[in-house]
Amino acid sequence: LNDFGGSARHSSNAFLIENKIVASNTFKETSGVAYVVAGHDGYFDGELWKYDSKEDTWEEMSSLPMNRFSSVAFGIGTKGYVCTGGNPSSIADFWMYDSTQGTWEALDIPPFYPRQSAVSFKIDKFIYLGAGSDHSGLEVYPDFWRYKSL
Repeated sequence: LNDFGGSARHSSNAFLIENKIVASNTFKETSGVAYVVAGHDGYFDGELWKYDSKEDTWEEMSSLPMNRFSSVAFGIGTKGYVCTGGNPSSIADFWMYDSTQGTWEALDIPPFYPRQSAVSFKIDKFIYLGAGSDHSGLEVYPDFWRYKSL
């Protein structure tokens, strides 16, 4: 595979849009694209990179309007979502990336504490988001929130 298109970084996140992934003893991706967003490469970053598995290529897309690391990201349909993270203080915000338009839109901010290193997952028609910590890592959150699918 070709190396990541941006600078080396850590604490990034990724989301899939209209992908089908099959995993076995070796990684196989049947089709589609994945997006890698934000991270820390010595500076807080908001870059968005698209990976095309069929062509094995990376393309830089429209950057997230607010730089961050240790965010939460997930995809639904043709849209990707990014929320929380650090820059360097913890963040409580919610952004939607429209892959058909190549644009970001700020969404209503969920009513939880600003946090980084949280987790998210989708089950049926609900998005779950929770856990994580404040920017110091000294206050760790046990709470979880459930939202109707966006």
